[in-house]
Order: sequence, then C-alpha cells, then structure tokens
Amino acid sequence: MAPHPMYSIGYAGYYGGSLITGSYTIFYASLAAHMLQFLFLSFVENPHIEKTYERPPLAVQVIKRSRNRRLSSALSDPSDAVADEAVTSGIASSIRERPTSLWHPDLIIFKNFDLFRASDILIMLLLGYSVGIPLGFMWATGHVRLVLVYSICQCVGWILFRTLALGFLLKRQSTSQLITRWYIKHGGNGEEAFSSWRAVCNTATVMTYGSFGLVALAAYHWGDADFGNLILFHTLGLLLIAFHVWSSRSVYETLGDFGWFYGDFFARDSSMLSLAPADIKLYYTGIYRYLNNPEKVIGQAAFYGLALISRSWAVFALALLLQICYFLFSAYVETPHMEKIYGAQVRRESGIVRTVKKAVSLGIGQPLFV
Repeated sequence: MAPHPMYSIGYAGYYGGSLITGSYTIFYASLAAHMLQFLFLSFVENPHIEKTYERPPLAVQVIKRSRNRRLSSALSDPSDAVADEAVTSGIASSIRERPTSLWHPDLIIFKNFDLFRASDILIMLLLGYSVGIPLGFMWATGHVRLVLVYSICQCVGWILFRTLALGFLLKRQSTSQLITRWYIKHGGNGEEAFSSWRAVCNTATVMTYGSFGLVALAAYHWGDADFGNLILFHTLGLLLIAFHVWSSRSVYETLGDFGWFYGDFFARDSSMLSLAPADIKLYYTGIYRYLNNPEKVIGQAAFYGLALISRSWAVFALALLLQICYFLFSAYVETPHMEKIYGAQVRRESGIVRTVKKAVSLGIGQPLFV
C-alpha cells in the first residue's frame, strides 16, 4: 500500500494525537521521532537490505546485460564466420563509441559538478545572471515588486520550456528520431545527440528550481502573522521540500542516468548500446512499485512547499502551472512512447490503486462491525 508502511503511515497515530490535543509540542515531538526513524531506515536498514539481497538492476544495466548476452551467443557459433567478424567489429566499435558518461559522470542538478567542464560552468553563470543578480538588485535597491514581476515571467518561461518545448522535441524524437538524425546529418552519432540532450534537460531543471526560488524570495512576506502559524507553515513547507528530494532520489536510484534523461527515446541508435526496443523489459521496482509516474503525482511537492513558506499565491499558481504542464507532457509525450516501446508491459494502475481496489472488493458484503 505504501513504501515502508511502518515508517510512513505507521506514525499516523502520533499525528492524530497532536490533532486531538491541539498541541504543537506533541506535533513536533512526533515529527522528530518520525525523522529519526527515517534516518534509521536510510543509514541502517536499507544498506543492510541492499547488501543482503540483490538490488534490482537499473535500466541501463538491463540493456547492457541483454546486449552482452546477444554478443556472447553470436561469438559461440563457430560456423558463422561472417557473424563472428561482424560481432568483433561491433565490440570494437562499441569500445570506441563508449558513452562519455562512463568516463565522466553527467551533471545531475549539481551532483558530479566539474569546475573545468564547460557546460557546468555555463549553468552556474546562467543561474548567477538569472537569479543572483536580480536578488542582489532587490536587496540593494528595495525594488521588490519589479523583481517579483521579472521572476514570475522568468519562471513561466522556464516552466514552458522544460515541459512544452522539450516535450515537443521528445515527441519528434519518438516519432522520427529528429534529434538523432540532426546529429548524424552533421557528422555526429546517437551518443552525441543524447549527451547534448542531457545537458539541455539538466539546465532546464536547474533553472526551473532557481527561478522558483527567486519568486519565493521576492514574494516572501509574513508581516505580523501569528508566530505559531509562522512555525507551522515553515515546517510543513520544509517537509514538502524534503519529500520532493526523497522522491526524486528514489526515482533516480531506480532509473539511473539513462532513465532520468529519457534514454528510451534515444535507444534505437546503434551507438546507444546497440539494442532494439523489443529487448528492453519494463521493471516496476523502487518507488515505481507504488506509483506509475511519481514525477507526475508528487514531483512538484517542493514548489508547493515554497508556496507555504513564502505565503504567496503567485508561487502556488506557478507550482500548479508546472504540474498541469507536466500532466500534459506525460499524457501526450511520455505515456504514448512508453506504450509504443513496451506495449502490454505498461500497467494501467499503480500499486497503490490496485491495493485499494483489492481491499475495497474484499470488504464489499462484509459487516462493518463485528
């Protein structure tokens, strides 16, 4: 029903007690106990489980294993000299065209940041010009409303670019391999196309986060608000931000770099691990055991948290706009491509929905009280 039920919904009674008594003291004590339990889960239980039981493979690992099995089976057939020569040349080509991410890890938000990599430096400069300078201007001159209008317009632009503009490119990549064909036409290959896409996708994500942060700082106001409400709203906002970080990490740990950057859209090219779509299997592991698309459902929690902390309807409206745009992206770009690649492997209902339906169906006709 829920990931780690003892650590998640198992603490509902604590929060129920704080609601019944109306006590902030009990609420924050429950929250502290809950956080300590999650620390135990993260640093003690989960590492032990991963060491004891085999961890589910990442998407890119599944692709590599399938490719290696095909190469091994071809090499083991001595009667086909032509196939043997082709496979040998394929292995050499694979070594020459080995993905650069294996030698130099990609930038994931700010993870793997390299001070001497041009794309990483450009992201920091862009973030400084778009967020740092307006923030300094606001604090130095006091023109809060001007910076707020600018930050809202900038945030809307990055939201539309990240979801609709990149969604359009992915749609064309799915139907006609637009990005890959463009690079091949100009002397490149599929890996170069995917590498460029990863840089653009990560830049859009970082700038979306940065522009939201700028709007929240420019709109932040509490005035003479009640101190209890001030602490409560900040606590709830920080919890939503922490929940967002946890869900994003869970998604990344399940998908890896390949899935995080929509590698399924680029998997047709021979330089992209030489695998046909029919050989790719769809696994529902990690957070995907419970939600079919966590990013669509809970992927914007941090932005709603910023709306609570800043007490700003503008931030809330922008978070809602991002979620609506992502719903459109999922419905018209991501889901159709997944169905085209994986077919019947794509499940219609999430694990939570199936559990609830099963519980309801078993409960129908049963007495409510015994």
